[in-house]
Amino acid sequence: MKRSTKWFFDKDGLIEGGDAYAIVKDDVPLNKNDILTVDGAQYRVQDVVTRYSDENNETALFKYANLFLTG
Repeated sequence: MKRSTKWFFDKDGLIEGGDAYAIVKDDVPLNKNDILTVDGAQYRVQDVVTRYSDENNETALFKYANLFLTG
């Protein structure tokens, strides 16, 4: 990354309240209500937010998701 690059992030606590969260590459399919299994535990995707590298939302970098245990 260039040192002069400015990054804008959402306010602290945006994903507060979940049991876990996931960060995936932008080209990985991840949608609300998907089920992810990690170490035998199943999580339901609550929200998916795409993060961009510019203010115009043209260059997607990654997605993060708020996860809740299903059982």
